[in-house]
Amino acid sequence: MIPVVVVRHVPAHDTSSALSANRVVRFFGFAAGSALAATVLDALSPGETLAPHAFTMAALVGAGLALASAVCAVITLPRRSPDPGAGVSVQPGPSLDTA
Repeated sequence: MIPVVVVRHVPAHDTSSALSANRVVRFFGFAAGSALAATVLDALSPGETLAPHAFTMAALVGAGLALASAVCAVITLPRRSPDPGAGVSVQPGPSLDTA
């Protein structure tokens, strides 16, 4: 889904760079999320066995971070101004067909 958005909104000569940057950021996020989950599991599990509540807490931490990220994304999105041409009807002109 995101690669389609990137290709549509990036100039053709910058597409490969933008897609590469997207891939790097995604893998960084995967690695950071995995490390955070492992840290939460380790911190909440006594000894060498994993406690069942640690998995629930790791999921809740991940869900909280996802929600915080979504809120930040919505807040920082640029606001679109209303389309000045919206609501204007265009009448068809004369046909250019000569046949």
